[in-house]
Amino acid sequence: MKLLASGVVVIFMKNYNDASWTAFERRFVKSIPLVFLAGALLVAPVCAQAQLPPTTAHFGSAEVVEVPYRIVHGLVVIPVSLNGSAPLQFILDTGAPVVVIRDTAVAKTLSLRIAGQARVGGAGDGERRTAPFAIGMTARVGALEVKNVSGIVGSVEGAIPGVDGIIGGALFQNAVVEFDFDEKVVRFHNPTARRFAMAGDSLPLRVDANVQPFVRGTVTVNGIAMSLELNLDTGARQPLALARTTMEKHRAMPDRKLSTIVGFGSRGEARGDIIRASKLDLGRASLVAITTSVMNNEPGGEGRIGLPVLERFHLWIDYPGQRIVLQPRANVGDPFPAQTTGLVFFPAKDSTVRVVAEAGEGTPAREAGVQRGDTLLAVNGRDLRTLDDRGIREQVIMPPAGTAVRLTIKRGATLHEFRLVSRTLIP
Repeated sequence: MKLLASGVVVIFMKNYNDASWTAFERRFVKSIPLVFLAGALLVAPVCAQAQLPPTTAHFGSAEVVEVPYRIVHGLVVIPVSLNGSAPLQFILDTGAPVVVIRDTAVAKTLSLRIAGQARVGGAGDGERRTAPFAIGMTARVGALEVKNVSGIVGSVEGAIPGVDGIIGGALFQNAVVEFDFDEKVVRFHNPTARRFAMAGDSLPLRVDANVQPFVRGTVTVNGIAMSLELNLDTGARQPLALARTTMEKHRAMPDRKLSTIVGFGSRGEARGDIIRASKLDLGRASLVAITTSVMNNEPGGEGRIGLPVLERFHLWIDYPGQRIVLQPRANVGDPFPAQTTGLVFFPAKDSTVRVVAEAGEGTPAREAGVQRGDTLLAVNGRDLRTLDDRGIREQVIMPPAGTAVRLTIKRGATLHEFRLVSRTLIP
């Protein structure tokens, strides 16, 4: 399955002279030609002087709001109410300055105020599309209520199956957000209370005009140490991603790489290379042998750190205080898994069959005869509908090298059985 990442560019368009708009809203749209959205599948670069309408937050009498999360396709998902709705399942994503509502049918139930159309683009090789742009929403997580939230509707339906949407900036701008991966909860601390302690290594955090957070780290690839400003992206499934321009600038691209589909986004599949970075130094922490994506069409920035790295720490993200705090967990030194079969699947919900998007050249899957468009029904005799995303990654995409894998595949109206043996593809 895809290591999720893509960029979404929103260019505000027409309809801003509608009489129902306030003078501020008209000035806002006229003054912001570009806003970059990011998320579980959306990773954003810097753009020129963009400012979203300001939000206001209320914690009620609470100083901290704690909510349990669940993992969907490797990302943190929490319950969020929009405009008084029943709880919706939203990816919590530092890379998303605005809300993304996946399902247009759900959006119709939310009494949204649509301010116009937005042009949506970014990573991936397909054409850009347009999507309705909504303003003035109210988002609630437990006792935390944030008003005047903006968002887009639709356009990324196929890239984020199994959830209702994405939320980020509205929450991160108004709270100190604590990810407790041991307890499987997220805590939103009232930044004005300041009655909480953050234990760990504190690093400066830069939040740009597009609500994109950046930290500085040193990435070593092919023996070359690169000091980089890295986008901190809780909505990315890649452990680490580097822009191709970064690799070219430092002449760091290794000879051993796997060229494949590295992501899916609003413009469809995004191609690139998967390599290993020998080390990532982040404050006092050093992580080694990190699976790293190099995208052909990276939306911008030098690189980004995704959730598979961040979840190795008890993590505090403090936009108001412009810092992050990292406390290593027990799994901080665990190896980072990588492709061993060459299979990439189109995004799909858990407990469903999967359609092959890629059987990479020179990989066990290609050598066994698997083709793009094949539908995988079972692995080693087990119905694929009994496996969640993690199970598919462990048994089909990244089983240990030397594992015999038997695939039951439907091609057209015919069933086929393919056998392969996984092997190390990215040393």
